[in-house]
Amino acid sequence: MDDTTDPLADEALPRARLALLLEHFSRLDDERESWRVMYPLSEVLLLLTCATIASCDDFDEIAAWGRHHLEFLRRFALFHFGIPCERWLRTLVNRVDPILFGRCFEDWIKALWPGRHDLIAIDGKTARRTHDKAKGLKALHTLSAYATNARLTLAQLSVPEKRSPPSRSFSTTSPKQGSSQAPW
Repeated sequence: MDDTTDPLADEALPRARLALLLEHFSRLDDERESWRVMYPLSEVLLLLTCATIASCDDFDEIAAWGRHHLEFLRRFALFHFGIPCERWLRTLVNRVDPILFGRCFEDWIKALWPGRHDLIAIDGKTARRTHDKAKGLKALHTLSAYATNARLTLAQLSVPEKRSPPSRSFSTTSPKQGSSQAPW
């Protein structure tokens, strides 16, 4: 009995999920001149998604993960020029509209796991040693929304100061247009 399996059959589900990812993120504009693009946005999104799932927390780790797993990534996209450097990843990601990216990401997760966002945990953190009294900079405070059943961080915001939100329900939908208030 032969235990070999067809590698293309094993990749059918990941390819379908990749197509779903790219479909949901197709709303993101890539304003670069197409003839100058070395790293297509679809390849960068694949790299960012896979590296983030693999617990990479910053662009240095994402680029290192990509270089180490380039053959795996090439099963799903060309990566003709390899993996972009950390600085380039940071530059491209900073050009993306964060609100639109969040909406695309939320829609993608809803399509992958319909009905999985039953419980949303809200957590605030203050990053140590991020203040600079000489320059008048306060410490970095972040607020995260975590889908407990899906074990997935839905959103993370930088907030101006540490404070406790009032005890009421939290909406995972975006704040109303024109509102600068936090969603709680």
